[in-house]
Amino acid sequence: MRSYLTENYLVEQPAINWFQEIGYSYIHGSELIPDNGERESYRHCVLKKRFIQAIKRINPWLTDNLAEDVYKKVIEFDHPDFIMKGKEFYEILTNGVKLTFREGMEEKTRIVKILDFENIQNNDFLVANQFKVEYQYEKGQYRKPDLVVFINGLPIAVFELKSFNANETAKNAFLDHKAKMKDIPQLYLYSQIIVASDGYETRYGSPTSDWERFFVWEGILSDDDIIVEELPNGYYRYYHNGRELTSLEVLIKGLFKKDHLLEFINDFVFYEKAGENYEKKIAAYHQFYAVKKAVERTIKCVLEGKTPRREGLESYGIHRDLENL
Repeated sequence: MRSYLTENYLVEQPAINWFQEIGYSYIHGSELIPDNGERESYRHCVLKKRFIQAIKRINPWLTDNLAEDVYKKVIEFDHPDFIMKGKEFYEILTNGVKLTFREGMEEKTRIVKILDFENIQNNDFLVANQFKVEYQYEKGQYRKPDLVVFINGLPIAVFELKSFNANETAKNAFLDHKAKMKDIPQLYLYSQIIVASDGYETRYGSPTSDWERFFVWEGILSDDDIIVEELPNGYYRYYHNGRELTSLEVLIKGLFKKDHLLEFINDFVFYEKAGENYEKKIAAYHQFYAVKKAVERTIKCVLEGKTPRREGLESYGIHRDLENL
């Protein structure tokens, strides 16, 4: 009988391969350790060395001391509430860090960009498996998520995977996320997307989403380039350009395509006020592709001196006032 690790490898390794196919670097989590200078401790989840290198590349004016100040702002959050800390980080992630500093006799204020949304290749995309994280409130206890996706050293997505052959489902992987969130919440604080997959079924959501709010991703370059075939056992087959793909491959090559992922993070994650608190929500695949099509059509029409047809945009579910275009 195969061990759990061997079974899980049947899903984990192909996922790593698909990330590499779309241009991600790969490193085993056993290399991303404090002894190698990658992070300050096992309790820290930001890869400090990679983060510092990335923000200095994106913001060439940064000194070593100022880069250190920025790093402190992404690991130190004053608010005790998990969702509010996540909201603080998301604002930093998308809007940058405001720094006030002295340069000679002059006091200056500048914004440090954490991600480069304009120049995709200026960012560092990395996937790692078995990333070891120490419990936030207990010493010597650790968790190892199956896959973690980093951009510029920041862990922006976490995957939990079950084997094709195991008697566990994507929902079991989702429950693994929930267990890990209690033990290592400091990792999920940074995660904009979490993924649960058993190879056949793959769903994604935000760290605070219930299972009912986890979505299936169907699309690579658009929402109509995948043929979906429902099977008698309740699973689905996916075909792209005549080739069969698993649901996990579709999600990785669609949502995690570098430009798609940056666009998704920037424009399709939001915090909605719910009473005295906030709820974090992320878009479904058809919303993502619908907005992209609407924007592309609008830009094309403006460049060509035409007026976009209202019914064209409304067919994508985008309702906006076009009278002034």
